[in-house]
Amino acid sequence: MKKTLALILTALLAVSLTIAASAGAYNPAGGCKTAVNVCKADPAAVVKDGIIGEGEYREIEVNRDPDATDLMLSYLNAAQYTQAEDFLQNVHFYTSWDEIHGLNFAIVSTLLEDPWCETPLPAPNAGDGFLFQFGSMYRVCASEENKSLVNRGIGINTTTGEILIGDYDENGYTGSLDLQAGRDYTVAVNGRTVTYEFSYPLASVVKAENIVDGAPTEGYTVWIDLTATGGSVGREQENGAITYAISLGDSGYMATWNQFTEPSHAKAVFTNDPVVEAAPDTTTDADIDQPSSGGDSETPGTEDTTGPVDTDNGQSETTETKGTEPVAPKENNVPTDTTSSETAKESGKAPATADPIVTAALVSGVSALGFTFCKKRK
Repeated sequence: MKKTLALILTALLAVSLTIAASAGAYNPAGGCKTAVNVCKADPAAVVKDGIIGEGEYREIEVNRDPDATDLMLSYLNAAQYTQAEDFLQNVHFYTSWDEIHGLNFAIVSTLLEDPWCETPLPAPNAGDGFLFQFGSMYRVCASEENKSLVNRGIGINTTTGEILIGDYDENGYTGSLDLQAGRDYTVAVNGRTVTYEFSYPLASVVKAENIVDGAPTEGYTVWIDLTATGGSVGREQENGAITYAISLGDSGYMATWNQFTEPSHAKAVFTNDPVVEAAPDTTTDADIDQPSSGGDSETPGTEDTTGPVDTDNGQSETTETKGTEPVAPKENNVPTDTTSSETAKESGKAPATADPIVTAALVSGVSALGFTFCKKRK
């Protein structure tokens, strides 16, 4: 029986290699479980210079174990799934907020190849197809449903040096956004490492009644999807593009919302806690009662394991609750059809693409849902 199945799958593979595979995605945890505190930055520290400076952001802690991560791995063609697994180790997500720049994001990713993109700046509302070469995407949602509040992608033309931005006319609560390179976003390339910085004005992602004295109310919650892509071949989806991507949130680039068992965005909770954590007070009663015996000694503090604060804007009150049934996804970034992280559910390792069942499923364009089904039926 096994021999017969292998022969059938081999024949299927041979036929499917003659057709283009569909983009797909896989989340080993079955859905995003990450929640993050968006901490307060000093506006003077937030500079769009392609450098992650001190006091500018706090890094989002993620699970990089390909067996258990709740980050989403995306691929344009079957061969890029293993590249996405390698890329998983190379992507770092950051966030903060301040009264001047708004909701701040940064992504640092080291590509698996030399960055290359010759796609020109797209027209307004024309999309972000340049992400098929390399770039980053920033989606913010007002609820746990799959409906964007704002969404932008950024990249860079490596021939001209022009910074690229793409959108689908999703502009948040203000109804329009005037984002400018150098002020609101930038992209810097250093060898194979690319640093992206991006900010949304607070008024575009926070309801007006929840902004007091220029600051969001403590505990205000939004849901986010952050993506870094690589591949550096072709032009947009043409000329043999071979894109791979890592996303924090299940509505990242090249994914369909219902591909996952429990799809979710990453939960982002605004807090007035500063980006730079204050050193803990280690003074004890003994220290007060007894004179010092010499020079000052520094006692390292323990790691802060406090989860995101509760929300107060009528949204979810815990870090692992689900909202209403997700609506059908908008297909604007699906060409063919990112602190504390909660413990990801055990779901087993994604099968290697050398596995004949998975190879046949991937190359023949089966969705990630089918990909997971094949894995479970082994």
